[in-house]
Amino acid sequence: MPGEAILGSEVTDDMDALVCLGGLLLVLIFIFAAAASAPAGKKSAAHKFMSKARQRKAAGQATRCMRAGEYRQAAEAYMQAGMAEEALAAWNSVADAAIQRQDWAEAAEAYDQLGMADKAREATELHAMDLEENAHWSDAADAWGRAGQPDKAKRAQTAARAEELMAVGSYSQAAKAWEKASQPDRARDAYASYAEVCETQENWPEAASAWRKAGQREPAERAASVALAIRYERDESWSQAAEAWDKAGFSEKADRARAHSEALKLSSAEDWPAAAEAWARAGEPERAEQCGLFATAEDRESAGRWLEAAEAWESAGRAPAANRARAAHEASQLEKDGQWLPAAEAWVRAGKEQQSQEAYAQHAEECAKAGRLAEAGEAWVRAGKGKKAKEVFAHAAQRMASDGKHFEAGEVWEKAGRVEQATQAFEAAALAAETEGDWELAADAWAKAGDADKAKWSLGEHAARCERAGRWLDAAYAWERTGDVYRAKRAYGEHATVCERQRRYSEAGEAWAKADNWRRAAEVLEAGNLLLEAAAAWDQVGQTTKARSLRRQARPGSRGRPSFKRPRDEDDEPDPDALVE
Repeated sequence: MPGEAILGSEVTDDMDALVCLGGLLLVLIFIFAAAASAPAGKKSAAHKFMSKARQRKAAGQATRCMRAGEYRQAAEAYMQAGMAEEALAAWNSVADAAIQRQDWAEAAEAYDQLGMADKAREATELHAMDLEENAHWSDAADAWGRAGQPDKAKRAQTAARAEELMAVGSYSQAAKAWEKASQPDRARDAYASYAEVCETQENWPEAASAWRKAGQREPAERAASVALAIRYERDESWSQAAEAWDKAGFSEKADRARAHSEALKLSSAEDWPAAAEAWARAGEPERAEQCGLFATAEDRESAGRWLEAAEAWESAGRAPAANRARAAHEASQLEKDGQWLPAAEAWVRAGKEQQSQEAYAQHAEECAKAGRLAEAGEAWVRAGKGKKAKEVFAHAAQRMASDGKHFEAGEVWEKAGRVEQATQAFEAAALAAETEGDWELAADAWAKAGDADKAKWSLGEHAARCERAGRWLDAAYAWERTGDVYRAKRAYGEHATVCERQRRYSEAGEAWAKADNWRRAAEVLEAGNLLLEAAAAWDQVGQTTKARSLRRQARPGSRGRPSFKRPRDEDDEPDPDALVE
C-alpha cells in the first residue's frame, strides 16, 4: 500500500519516543486538571468521587472503541479520561487505519494530533492529489495550500475556474485555463467542444484552428477546406471552390460550385440555353430564367423578328442588346427601301458586321454607277474589300488629276497605295498653288510631296504675305511652322498691339505672352481688369508681391491663369483697313 511505503515503517520506530512523551503529557494533564478544579477552598469528597467516576467511564468507553476498531472515538475518549499516552496510541492506530484505506485526509489529521508535521504534510499532499484525480479542484486547491504548495494551489484554482467556464459553455477560455493548469487532455477536450460550437456557427477558420489545438487532424482539415471553399466562392473562383468542397466532403456544394463555373463560361460565350441549364443546377433560378430570356431573344433575332427580339432583350434587362435589335430592324427596313448607306450605318449600330459590309458593298456599287468613284472606294473599304477599294481609288485619282484637282488626286493616290503617283500629284498641286500665289496650299502640298525645304520656303512666303496684309496672327502661326521663333514672336507682338488698340485685353495679353513679353502682358491684362490673369503674368516676371495684391483684389468668380492657347478663328481677324489706319 502507498501509505505503508510512506509512513508504516516509521510508526514502530517512534513508539519509544511516544511513550516518554505520553508520560510527560499525562503529568501535565493531571496538573492542569488539579489547577482548574481547585476552588478557593477544598473540593468536597463527593465532587472528587464523581470526577473519578467520569474518568473511569471514559476509559471504559475508549477500551471498547479500541476493541471495535473505532480508533478515532477511542482517542477522543482517552483524552476525556486524561489518558494521554493511550490517546496517542489510539491516534497512531487512526493513522495506520487511514493509510490502509488511503484516507489521506484522516491520516493527515491523525498525524497533526500526534505532532508529526512532516508526515501530516505528506498525507495532505496525497489527499490533494486524490482530489485532483477526482476533479475536486477547489478542495484540491485548499489541500495544496495546507500542504504549503502555493504554486500547485494556484494551478488547482485555475483548473477550478476552467471547470466553471466549461459549465457555462466558454470552451475557448476554458481550454486556455486548462493549459495554464497543466491539464493538456482536458484542454484538448475543451478545444474540441469549442470547434463544434464554431462549426455550428459556421465560423470555419476558427473551427479549423480549434480542431488543430484539439489534436484532431481530420476535422481540422475538413474545417479548413470549408473555410477555403467559402472564400473561393466569395471571390467567384468556382473551380477552386468545387475542389475545396470535395476535399471537405460536401459533394452537393461541390457540384453547385462546378455548375457556377460552367454557367459563367457559357454565359461569357453567350450560349444562353446551356447557360440557363447550368444556372439552374447552380441553384440560381433567377439567372437561369434570365438566360432563358436571352435564348428566346436570340431565337427571334435568328428569325429576323427584330422588334420581338428587342422586347425580349428588354424583359431580360439588356437595354444595349434591345437597342441593337431595334437598329437591326431599322437597317432591314432601309435595305427594303434601297437606302444602302443608312442601312449599312444602322447595321454597324446593331453590331452586325457581315450585314453592314454587304450594305456598304451595295452602296459602293451605286456610287460607282453614279461616277462618285472616291466615295465608292471609301464604301469598298468599309465593306472589307481592300483590293477592290484601291482599284476604284486609282480610277478616281486619275479622273481628279485630269480635272486639275491635283491635291485631292494625291490624297486619293495615297489611299490607293500608289506612293509615286501621289508624290507627283502633290508636286503638281504645289506648283499650281505657287502659280496662283496660294503659298499656304503650296506649303501643304510640298510637305505631302516630301520636300521639306520647299514647304518651309512656301510657308515663309505665306507668312510674309500675311504680314503685308496685316494678318499678324496667321503670320505668327506660319513663322512658328517654319521654325523661325524670332519672326513668330515679332508677329505675335504686332498682333498684340492691334488687339490692345481695340481693347481686346485678354487676346492682347495672350499675344504678348506668346511674344515672350510677360511684363507687357501683365500691364495689358491689369488694364483690362483681368486681375487673376495679370497676377499670373506678374509671377512670370518675378513680381510676386504685386501678383498677391492683385489676387486679393480679384472678384469672386474671376478666371484663373490664362491658358494662352486660343484657337484660330478667321472671324476674329481684324479688319485690314482698320489695321492700316
